[in-house]
Amino acid sequence: MGIMGCEEEEKVEYEIYENHIISACGIKDPLKNIKCLKEHNGNMNIFLLKDTVTGEEYFEFIWNHNGETHNMQGENVRMNCSCNTLSRSSYEQNKNIILIDTIYLKKYKK
Repeated sequence: MGIMGCEEEEKVEYEIYENHIISACGIKDPLKNIKCLKEHNGNMNIFLLKDTVTGEEYFEFIWNHNGETHNMQGENVRMNCSCNTLSRSSYEQNKNIILIDTIYLKKYKK
């Protein structure tokens, strides 16, 4: 008869912040009313950005994995108000993009 040990899995603790009081792309509560935001899986941070010259708004997605933020391709993903992914070259050199607000944030506790 053998004795079996039991290892307890380490629980990862985090807090969720959801911003439902802002508007983005002319739509109230974008987290519930914009398709690509509504369908996120909860393992990412979502930020609202704005081009100060054109006035266009964008969403930036940064993936979370156990407290580390990254994207599967090693970079952040930006989408426009129609939820179309923008090529990195289309925004990489644009110095007019500023952070407007945080829409969704999964903050891990250490």
